[in-house]
Amino acid sequence: MNNRERQNSYGVYLQDQVDVTGRLKVRFGGRYDRFNQDIRDYLGHTDVGQSPTAFSPQVGVSYDVARPLTVWTRFSRRERTAAW
Repeated sequence: MNNRERQNSYGVYLQDQVDVTGRLKVRFGGRYDRFNQDIRDYLGHTDVGQSPTAFSPQVGVSYDVARPLTVWTRFSRRERTAAW
């Protein structure tokens, strides 16, 4: 083998919901990702690595119009690390 590659990825997701009124609820959260990659080329005697990170936020709102009808909307943005 002329090279070696190691990869690790980690992610943490947190979310919470707050009851603003009996019918109105707000949800918010986020995800933090980290990716590690190390490559060693034994023939060229070089080492290359990267450790990109990303945070993806989320927010949502739901409203109980009448049982069993609930309307909701959500916004989220997904960040991608360079290796994905």
